[in-house]
Amino acid sequence: MQQFYSKKIFGILIIAPSKKHFDIIEGYLFALLDLDKRAFLKVIRLMGTIFVTPFNDFYNELFLKNNIWFVDKDFLDKKKNYKGAFISVLVHETHHRHQYVTGKIEKKSGMVGGQIEKAAYRIQIAFLKKHNFSQELRRKQRQLKESAWETDDSSGESDKKYENLLALYKSGKLKITKI
Repeated sequence: MQQFYSKKIFGILIIAPSKKHFDIIEGYLFALLDLDKRAFLKVIRLMGTIFVTPFNDFYNELFLKNNIWFVDKDFLDKKKNYKGAFISVLVHETHHRHQYVTGKIEKKSGMVGGQIEKAAYRIQIAFLKKHNFSQELRRKQRQLKESAWETDDSSGESDKKYENLLALYKSGKLKITKI
């Protein structure tokens, strides 16, 4: 069974397969604080758990009812990604959490789509513009224009891996050492 570690950073529970992920996430959170204190405060108020998966991929999935955001470990790799991408997705997902707690997302299903997704993209794009992350901005603008979430082929198998990990976590079957 995969070993995981846990640590609270700014009140957010971080679970990761390697201790190095704590420094990376903490660095991203400090960068967000330096860039945009309001966005930072929203993140630490609304985001409960960030769970870094052992998967070598760039997907992520937010489980609204459980307040847990799964992020594949490659998404944190500074050689394969960069600060603006991770931080802006964190802002995007935190906006979904805000939509959920304010009743804009149906709480029974926790489903996100259409206007709700567009609103989160607009928040993310405004953040990217404000902080001059031009490379990621162009990509997100294109995705919004194309309604990328409607054609995302990562659903299905990708969703299952997160659902399985969530089930193991909730059942206490994961080996997690508190740091």
